[in-house]
Amino acid sequence: RFKRYPATQDSNLFRKLKELEEQIENQNWEMANSALVQLPAIITAEQVITTREKNFYRTQIELYKLRVDLGQAKKNSQADPEILALMKLIEKTYQLSVEFDDILEPFEYQTFTFQVTQWLRRAEELHKDGGKDPAELKKLEEKVKPMLKKGAVMKPSADTPILFVPYRVASNAPAIAK
Repeated sequence: RFKRYPATQDSNLFRKLKELEEQIENQNWEMANSALVQLPAIITAEQVITTREKNFYRTQIELYKLRVDLGQAKKNSQADPEILALMKLIEKTYQLSVEFDDILEPFEYQTFTFQVTQWLRRAEELHKDGGKDPAELKKLEEKVKPMLKKGAVMKPSADTPILFVPYRVASNAPAIAK
């Protein structure tokens, strides 16, 4: 049994999340905001996932909103709002990883760990450049340290589903000659 039902590529939720990720990566903040507005209704209408999974995705919407806020602060070259957005993002990601620890797959946990590490580095840089007191940042860093350690050593368990099976293994086809 999966920890969560696997997202199928033909579900509206999966497509909208992928679209949202692309908009954020492309720094298209207006389109990302419009995708965020549509997500709650799509999550509610999704029939395959459990209520716990719906709550996970609803909480993830808040993370996406914070990522958009962070991107807009960077775009406007505003250090104080960027630091604030980074701190909120780190805190929310930590809360999400604790609250939904039982359904997070190892790769998701490691993604969160990587993102938090990147955001902590950026916040430290902004604190140094702005000459601000990093006490609040250090406190937050201490709070998320267990998550960072867990993400660094987390390995897939034996019951973790294999998401990718090479063609040769899957079909017992002969190896292609070089």
